[in-house]
Amino acid sequence: MDRFDADRQDPKLRKAVQRDFGFGQALGVPGTPAFLVGGAPLFGAQPYDVFERAIDQARKGQ
Repeated sequence: MDRFDADRQDPKLRKAVQRDFGFGQALGVPGTPAFLVGGAPLFGAQPYDVFERAIDQARKGQ
């Protein structure tokens, strides 16, 4: 817990977290889990076949 508290107070790490949070907001991420597959977002817990289709679509788009 000491390490967690120290990291939480570190301004550099706080800035990194805020940058990542802003990136997620810009993508329209409503929460976690969230994934980008070939640039297409997948939100929430998804079954395997949804990921499989998304990966196949991403491969076709290359």
